[in-house]
Amino acid sequence: MKSDIGFPPLGKLAKFLFESTGLLAEKAAKEDGRFSDAERKRLQKVLDRLVAEEGNFSENFNNVLTIFSEQIQQIIPSTKIADAILYSVEDVYDQYRHLLKEEGTYFNQKESVKWALDTRFINRLILSPQKNYLRLNIQDEDWLTPDDAFWFLPTFTEDGVTWPLQKALEWTYLLADTSLTHFHYPDKTITEEVYPLNLNETNARNWRKGRHLPSWHGLNANLTQSFDAMEQCTSAHHRTLSAHQKSSVMTVACIARFSTYVCQEIEREYGQTFLKQLLQRYMSYTGYLAQDHAEVLAYVDSAMKKDCQNRLDRKHLRGALLSEVVPAYWKHKADVGIAFGNALEARRHQESRHGQPYTPEEQKEIIHNFGRFYGLSLIDSYSIQAQYPPLELFFDELIEAEKLRKTRDLEESAINAFEQRLQQKSLNYALGWYVSWLYSVMYYRQESFEKAHRHCKKAYQQVKYSGGNRHYPLVNLYIELCAKTKQKKAFRKAIAWAHYIGMRVRWVGNENPTEEELDVAYTFFQNGIYPQT
Repeated sequence: MKSDIGFPPLGKLAKFLFESTGLLAEKAAKEDGRFSDAERKRLQKVLDRLVAEEGNFSENFNNVLTIFSEQIQQIIPSTKIADAILYSVEDVYDQYRHLLKEEGTYFNQKESVKWALDTRFINRLILSPQKNYLRLNIQDEDWLTPDDAFWFLPTFTEDGVTWPLQKALEWTYLLADTSLTHFHYPDKTITEEVYPLNLNETNARNWRKGRHLPSWHGLNANLTQSFDAMEQCTSAHHRTLSAHQKSSVMTVACIARFSTYVCQEIEREYGQTFLKQLLQRYMSYTGYLAQDHAEVLAYVDSAMKKDCQNRLDRKHLRGALLSEVVPAYWKHKADVGIAFGNALEARRHQESRHGQPYTPEEQKEIIHNFGRFYGLSLIDSYSIQAQYPPLELFFDELIEAEKLRKTRDLEESAINAFEQRLQQKSLNYALGWYVSWLYSVMYYRQESFEKAHRHCKKAYQQVKYSGGNRHYPLVNLYIELCAKTKQKKAFRKAIAWAHYIGMRVRWVGNENPTEEELDVAYTFFQNGIYPQT
């Protein structure tokens, strides 16, 4: 039985990115005209290659980001805002790669995503957009948004939930100083219906009530047609929005549509209580982050006191300063935080307090060294992580498995005994891959490479999205056995996947190896025998 342990595959996450923005809906894309048949086929081909894990992982994923970038830049007129979105997406995927390479999981995909949202992604989803907003000086874009500071998050009341897209639409009608009806169908009469304005009004009512979530192309077409209808209207419902107002509406609608989809998916998978907890932390940590960024702004304001020739020079200087200061600030925070964190954990380990909640004195130290955003999120992490207890005896058996793998005279009877223990402790679904790895090591030492490859392939496929930093030797063994059994396509595919998550491969130092370098490594792996420790 195939194990569901692990994080979602990269192809699944890439598809989620396009689904969350509503860019994959085929019918609406054709109607919009911005997403041609050729572009959709190109996207589908790249997504299919990612799902099938064919070719160069990094190249395929970069192609996906390129297509996503092209679409976002068509949707959002402001280059800075589009860039902030794209940089934030890349930051989240960097976090995902880190999870694959370093942390691993013993939960199934659904629970792994919940754990990652609760303990890792929530901080990245707060920091990345705001860091990029500040770094790119988007404040000077005079971007129009709703008055609610958290307009892009749902609001829960006794009467129900108001999703971000509903907030965006209500704000749009206020901006145009008109009603829903007269925004989408300004010359509506009782006796005559005009297509598509009548349909636009009906759809907008459904969206405002949360009955349906439109594709981006459908939403974009509705808003564009409504702008035109109001301008062409000759009655009292005539409205003309400026280009800046229109671009702000489109930007707010795009972000609101994305946020609505993501929040609704979280609620559907994990329930409203979990979603509310995430949102509460998001709002609280945003306040903490604002205090950290106040330090950056104070420094920039101090530098701005220098004389400039005119207002344009001051605006340019502010942008230049922020683009340099913000990355430097967060790099410094990370460097100081890592050094302090390592020293603190070493001290706690020496005092036999590792894994225990921080004392009030330690909390003060943490906030002083990390700042309120990183510091308080670290302090909170203990109570949050406690909600995800490790499987009973999981780490005990994992340690025993590693000892067994390093045993010089590894025998089948020892592997069988280990497998039986896993079954007795109901851990075979979480650690069954290690049984296959042990068999592979045993056959490798016997130089029965076909058998070793068969078992190693099974282990590799089961653990590649769950093993974390413990599966580096397994990945390298699998790559070597692909070479020894003359499976060159699988050999290259495994190298590409390892390089995607940042894992070093023996004999292949370059992350973008040439054909010649791959052929050399292939030959070395075919002919060499390496200790399995």
